[in-house]
Amino acid sequence: MEKDVTAKRVVLSEAKKALKKIQSGKKKVDFPVVAAIENLFEKYEIKPVAYHSGKLNGVNCREVMKQARKLFVDIESYLLTVIHPDRCTDDVIISTCKLHGDIAATLDTITAKMRLKRGQP
Repeated sequence: MEKDVTAKRVVLSEAKKALKKIQSGKKKVDFPVVAAIENLFEKYEIKPVAYHSGKLNGVNCREVMKQARKLFVDIESYLLTVIHPDRCTDDVIISTCKLHGDIAATLDTITAKMRLKRGQP
């Protein structure tokens, strides 16, 4: 059994390396949907930061939550225009964007109340 586990770990490790190589070779142009959503974030002045590996940091996430309702309406509108064979149905896109917008707005409300209790803006 130990040999079997060792062999599977080797296969897993090789598969992870192959995936990482493929992912590192991809550019934004290979992901037009991701690039378009990142452009929507910029419209709302939500910008990934270089010191955070180009990802959203905590301040950005709070801004997403603050503007969630409008932001997810725009994301929904964009996703409904995407043509792709693996695309979800319109109903799934609409319900998912509404759900995520509601969740983020709710989290914003909760954290805003917590910040006020601590005397933060």
